[in-house]
This record gives sequence, C-alpha cells and structure tokens, in this order.
Amino acid sequence: MRLTFLGTAGSWPTKERSASAIALDMESELILLDCGEGTQRQFFQSSASFMRVRRVFVTHFHGDHFLGLPGLIQSMCLNHRTEPLDIYGPPDAEEMVGRALRMGYFTLRFPVTVHPLTAGTTVELEGYSVKTSAAIHPVPSLAYRLEGGRSGVASTERRPGRSASGAGTSRSSRPANPFGSAPRSSTRPT
Repeated sequence: MRLTFLGTAGSWPTKERSASAIALDMESELILLDCGEGTQRQFFQSSASFMRVRRVFVTHFHGDHFLGLPGLIQSMCLNHRTEPLDIYGPPDAEEMVGRALRMGYFTLRFPVTVHPLTAGTTVELEGYSVKTSAAIHPVPSLAYRLEGGRSGVASTERRPGRSASGAGTSRSSRPANPFGSAPRSSTRPT
C-alpha cells in the first residue's frame, strides 16, 4: 500500500497545500479519498496517475472535499478512459455527484457508478474491504476504514485525542494541525 497526500488544506487551499485528497495505491488499483479542487493538478506533482483511479470515496459534500470530481472525470474522458469509475459517499451521493457531472458540456465516455453509503456499511472489494462509520460534521459525513491488502489497515478516521469538533485537545485557540508541524496560512482568500 502506498499513501500519497495530494491535498491537506482545510476549507480553502493555500500556496503550499491543496484541498483534501489522498491517493491510496493498493497495487491492483488506485483509490482516491476525497477529491477537492485541484486534485488532478496535484496528481501531476506526484508519481501517481489519475488515470489509475478506480474508486473515489467522498467523506462529505462540502466543496473542498468533492469539487475536483468534475474536472478529474472530464480529464479522464479527454485521455480516452474506458474503465469504469465507482464513487462512494454519504446517502446524498447520487444527487450531489449527479449535479457535479451535469456542470459544463462534455461527453462522459466511461461508466460512472455512484454508491450511496450509510454508517456501519462494509463494502467488500477484491483483496480488501472498506468499512464506514459516522463522522461528526454539520453535513452528512462518513469516515472510512480500509482493511486488507498487503499492509493491513489504513484509516481516514479521526485520530485518538481529537475532540468531536475535530479540533485538538490543546488549550490553544487555534485548531491543532492534524498533519504535523507544517505551518498554516494566516490569510484568507478575498
């Protein structure tokens, strides 16, 4: 299993960090966990290829977690993709992905299947499974736990020691950075 952090920013990208997206190479296929704006560009900065993405698991439908899907899928079409793409997400996944794919003019040239999931669901796939659990967020949200494959378990669930809001347990007025000591941008886009 190889994990590539394509985007680790919060609600808005920064000069150094793109919106949420993680590529998980399971050797037999590439899985994408969230697909924030700019994900396809971030693939070009990595050794992973967006054309290998077989499944996308969306945690929730705030823009910073899924607005990269329309561009990614359109680029796959332009690159003559024919393999199917499966997209998994919270119960409103069909409606939200359907809206995103109706933006702009393009011809979808490969099958895209949307799988709405609920907390407590297990998706059995070849060589691994994905288990869902509820994530605490203002909109319908899921956490995913991948089990199996060569290296055991990978998880996008909240780390121990995190509060229900996702903020760290420190006394600081700023939320803790869940990705280590990389600096946070102090400016917001206007």
